[in-house]
Amino acid sequence: RTMHHLSGALQLAAGWPRWRKFERKIYCCLTVDLDAHGHRNAFTKGLPFLLDLFSQKGLEGAITWFYNCREKELGAWPAPLAEMQRRKDEVALHCHLEELHNVMCVKNISTEIQKDKMALENITGQAVSGFRSGQLLRTPQIFAALNECGLRYDSSCTFGRIFTVKGNTMDDRKISANDSAFPLDNGLLEFPIWEPFPQPRRIAPTGPPYFITNLAHPFNFVCNGHENKIIKHYYRTIIQILQKIPAIEFTTLSSACQIWNHQTSRQS
Repeated sequence: RTMHHLSGALQLAAGWPRWRKFERKIYCCLTVDLDAHGHRNAFTKGLPFLLDLFSQKGLEGAITWFYNCREKELGAWPAPLAEMQRRKDEVALHCHLEELHNVMCVKNISTEIQKDKMALENITGQAVSGFRSGQLLRTPQIFAALNECGLRYDSSCTFGRIFTVKGNTMDDRKISANDSAFPLDNGLLEFPIWEPFPQPRRIAPTGPPYFITNLAHPFNFVCNGHENKIIKHYYRTIIQILQKIPAIEFTTLSSACQIWNHQTSRQS
């Protein structure tokens, strides 16, 4: 896994000459899933590193945190939501629906999502507009439930995987590098995850705004309960490279959703 991340950093750096020539506006959405998956010190060591790094890089207000309301380990780090709100970051919803007894029932899924959505909104006092599924689980039933719960966007898909939902089926279509955001049949907007980051030769250098959505977990920066210096250095370097690309602007996914909607309304 470490070599995978390092390879991604090298690919991003190698594309620097091409990145510099981009005329196309690129919105970079750094996202963090707040769950520990049983890793020791994920929040006491991994989360403070991310908060400090985003502050140092001037990215407060541009990060999307996907909050798992049922993650008991979050209690190990005091008041994370208050700090994220102070920074004016976005707090979206992260649910592990694979743990449901009947994951094919829209009513069951809607009940679980709505319960966690209301719990998060009661804590933050703000409307929740985004969702990411645990294990990146995607089914037509989940997307139907998201629509019922009034969510505006999803970010549970990765490039090269199946997509598009039609009624009760999912088309087996690969997501291309230029599908950086696209609507589903039920009106939800999908922001696929790049892992680790795209190569510029795969993206048209001109065109409408492009979105790069990245995913990290606090436990990525911890190994056997201790800090993972290699991955910390990788992530810090990635952000430094991205900040030097003239076409890139960092933003939250809810803002990206507004940008996409504005862009498509102008085209129509």
